Amino acid sequence: MMLATKLLFDRIYDDYYASLFNVIRQKIADKELARDVLQEAFIKIWVALPGYDPLKGGLYTWMATICSNLALDTMRSKHFRKDVVTDQLESKISQINKVNQVFMNIDRLDVRAHVKKLRSLYHEPLLLYSLGYTNSEIGQRLKIPLGTVKSRIRLGLILLRKVWAV
Repeated sequence: MMLATKLLFDRIYDDYYASLFNVIRQKIADKELARDVLQEAFIKIWVALPGYDPLKGGLYTWMATICSNLALDTMRSKHFRKDVVTDQLESKISQINKVNQVFMNIDRLDVRAHVKKLRSLYHEPLLLYSLGYTNSEIGQRLKIPLGTVKSRIRLGLILLRKVWAV
């Protein structure tokens, strides 16, 4: 019985590994993290396999759903870590700037200087966007509606274009 079970798992793994990895990679860019999620997904699949009902859908679809949901859960949990990392980065950048130990190319200094000259109305959303926050996350963080976030980012970029067009 153990041998049959192992052979079944090996067959599922061999047949679906690559395509399930691609399902996860559509949501998670980091290969190592995606591999970890795939490993966890196969454990979930194996544990839940006795409850799989072929009348409700195909095996691949069922497994792909498990992988997709697990990838989304992973990315959501990573969101909280991103806040911590961003705060740490902002603190470190501030310290580096204070002691003048940072060397940046002239273009980046020019962009940063012009963004800082914008009113905070545009500056804050552009800064958060450049740090990798989504529009929704920016809205939550600044406590403004999503449409307002999009408008402020767009208007901020238009103002920056006007500065560079001169």
